[in-house]
Amino acid sequence: MLPTFFIIYNPIYLHWITLALLPFLFTIYPIYKNFVVASKDEPVLILPELKTIRHLSFPMFITYFSFLVNNNADVFMLKIFDISTADVGIYKTVTNIALISATLLVAINTTVQPKITQLYYKHEMKELSRLVQRSSGLIFWLSLPIYILLFGLAKQIMQLYGSTFADGTIPLMILVVGQFFNTACGPVAQLLNATGHHKQFTYISIFGAFVNILLNVFLIKYYGVVGASVASTISMIVWNVVGVVYIYQKFGFIIAYLPFKNKLFGKQ
Repeated sequence: MLPTFFIIYNPIYLHWITLALLPFLFTIYPIYKNFVVASKDEPVLILPELKTIRHLSFPMFITYFSFLVNNNADVFMLKIFDISTADVGIYKTVTNIALISATLLVAINTTVQPKITQLYYKHEMKELSRLVQRSSGLIFWLSLPIYILLFGLAKQIMQLYGSTFADGTIPLMILVVGQFFNTACGPVAQLLNATGHHKQFTYISIFGAFVNILLNVFLIKYYGVVGASVASTISMIVWNVVGVVYIYQKFGFIIAYLPFKNKLFGKQ
C-alpha cells in the first residue's frame, strides 16, 4: 500500500506549485530589487492614457484568445463528435509531447523580441532583417534534432505511456510536422507584435483559428484524432505562411528560414 501522501490529486497540486507558486517565490525579490527599489531614483514617468493602453492591449488579448482556441479547439471538438475519453486522453498527451519541440522556439523568440522593437524604432531595417533571419536559422538547426527524434521514435515515445498510447503515433508525427513548419517560419508573432503591427497579427491569428475549427468539423467526423491532428497542423502552417507573406510585403525580407532563399527571392 502506498503512503498516504500518494493521492490522485498530487499531479494537480504539483502543476499549480510549479506554474504559479515557485515562479512567484523566485521572482518577487529580483522584481523588488531591480524595479521597485531602482525606480525610486528614476524620474516619474507620465503614464499613458487608458485609451492608449486599451488600443494596444485589446488586439493582443484577441490574439491570445485565438491561440487559445487554436491549441484547444481540437480537444473540445473531439468530445463533441463523441470520440471516446480514452482517445481524447491519448490525443491530449500527444499535443503535450509535440509542444516540447517548440521549447527552443519560445525561448529564443522571447529573447530577440526586445531587440526587434529597438531596431525597428531606430529604423535600422537591414540589421532587423539580419537579426530575425539569423534567429530563424538558429532556431531551425537547434530544434531539428528534436523534430527528428520525435518523428522517428514517435511510436517508442508513445509506448512509454503504455501500450494503448501507441494509437497516438500517427497524430504525434503529424503534429511534429506542424511544429517544424512553425519553427521554420521564424518569429512571425514577435516581429509583428513588436513593430506595431499587432492588429494585423490579430487578424492572422483569428483566420488561423477559423481554419482550425472548420477543418476539425470536417476531419474529426471521419478520421477521429488523426483528423484533429491534421486540422491543427494545417491551421498552424496556414497562419505562419500568411504571416511570412505579410512580413515580406511589408518589410521586404523573408523571415522564414529557407536554405536557398537568396537565390529564390533575391539578395536580402
